[in-house]
Amino acid sequence: MKNMLEYNDMELTDEVRKWYDGYRIGGYEIYNPWSAINYVNRKELQPYWVNTASNDLIIECLRKSDNIFKDKFSKLLNYEAIKVKIEKEMTYEMLDMEDNIWGLFMNAGYITLAEGNTGFIDYNIKIPNHEIQLEFEKIITISANMKSSYLYDMFQALLENNIELFVYRYKLLLMQVMSYHDNRENAYHMFMLGLCATLRNIYTVKSNLEVGLGRSYIILIPKDKRYHPIIMEFKATGKEDAEKAEINEEKLETLVDEAIKQIKDKKYYKVFEGQGFKDILLMGIGHHKKQCVVKTEFI
Repeated sequence: MKNMLEYNDMELTDEVRKWYDGYRIGGYEIYNPWSAINYVNRKELQPYWVNTASNDLIIECLRKSDNIFKDKFSKLLNYEAIKVKIEKEMTYEMLDMEDNIWGLFMNAGYITLAEGNTGFIDYNIKIPNHEIQLEFEKIITISANMKSSYLYDMFQALLENNIELFVYRYKLLLMQVMSYHDNRENAYHMFMLGLCATLRNIYTVKSNLEVGLGRSYIILIPKDKRYHPIIMEFKATGKEDAEKAEINEEKLETLVDEAIKQIKDKKYYKVFEGQGFKDILLMGIGHHKKQCVVKTEFI
C-alpha cells in the first residue's frame, strides 16, 4: 500500500489507514484492495467498495433482528470488538438465525476478525474501518424507512437553534420507527448515531469518546467554526417502569436533568478546549419507550 501510494506521489497517512485498512485474513491485517485502488485513482477519501453492490439483504436482516442481536450490533457501532458464533457455511434460507446473520456480514466484508481469536466456533469480530462504519450508519436510517429530506430538515432546525422543531420531529421518528420494547439507552444511542450520519459533511461524529472523566455517548465536532459543538447524553427509564406504556413526563424531566449534570460533572466538554469554540450545546435526552423529553443548555 505504501509503495503504491508513493509511486502515485501520494502518502500513506493515518486517515488512509482509518478509511481502508483493518481486515484480518490469515493472521495478516490488510487494506480493502478495491477501495485502495479507487482512492489512488480519484485521490479522494470516500466510500468505494460499499457502493459496488446492493445492501438490501443487510437491511432486511437488521429489520428482522431481535433485541439480543441489536445490543451486540450497537457495541460494534461503538467501535467495540464483540464475541459471537458465526456459521461460515451459512444459507440464505436461514437468515433469521443470529449465527447466519453474522456469517452473511463476514462473507460480505462488513465485519472482520479482531485480535484474540483462538477457537473455531466463537469469534471476536469488529467493524474493520471507517468506510464500513459509515455504511452501517447509513443502513440504520434506511432500515428504519427514514427519508433523507426529513432528517435534513430535523437537523437543520437543530443547527438553527430551533430546538422545539428538532424535538417535535425526533418524537415523530420515535413513534414511527422505534420498537415499544427498545427501552434501553444503547438502543436510543444507536438510533441517534445512525441519524447523525446526515451531518457527516459538517460534523465529525464521535461515539463513546473517552474524554474528561468518562465516556460520552455522542459528540459532534464542527468542521466549520460557524457551527457550535454538540454533546448528547441519553437516559432511559429502568426496570421499575418496564411494564408501563406511558409515564409522567416529570420523571423524564428528572432523567434529562441527570443527563445534563453528567455531561458537566464528567467534563465531556474538555474535548473542545483550546479549539476556539465559544458556545457548546449540551443535550440531555430522556426516553421511556416511545416517549421523549429533551433539555438543552449552552455553556
